[in-house]
Amino acid sequence: MHSVFGRPAAARELFAPGAREMAERILSTLPEIAASNVMIARSLEIIHASLWAEFAKPYLNNAATPEGCIFWKALESTSPELAAEARRSVETGRVHASRLENAAWEACVASRAVFLLRRHRICCTGTVFCCTGTAFAAQAQYLLHFCYTGAAFDAQAR
Repeated sequence: MHSVFGRPAAARELFAPGAREMAERILSTLPEIAASNVMIARSLEIIHASLWAEFAKPYLNNAATPEGCIFWKALESTSPELAAEARRSVETGRVHASRLENAAWEACVASRAVFLLRRHRICCTGTVFCCTGTAFAAQAQYLLHFCYTGAAFDAQAR
């Protein structure tokens, strides 16, 4: 609010008197306006994403800034249903991340059987992948190829 509506102040920064009240007044009308204005709707989505990424999610992941703590306390007191939904969303994300990590680990272990360092492998499309780099690089190539095509590499080095 200060940067948009402020005037230069003695501290060489922009200052808008009553910025907090002005923000509340302007932002409280956004949902209504967004219903009929695509640009405002997109702006509101950006504000939601910013509040989530900068304040709510870090707070729920025990990495809150002082501003994030203030934001979360205000959210819990003014909209406990939304705060509860945010908590559920983060927990669901943790469960999915854990499953993804386990699946990635299993794929990594399985891909180790396919690669020998300093060898080339031919995939089903005839593409040659050089595996002279690290085991990690070779496994990454395998996983990318498999995820993209669903096909395994030819087991024979050529």
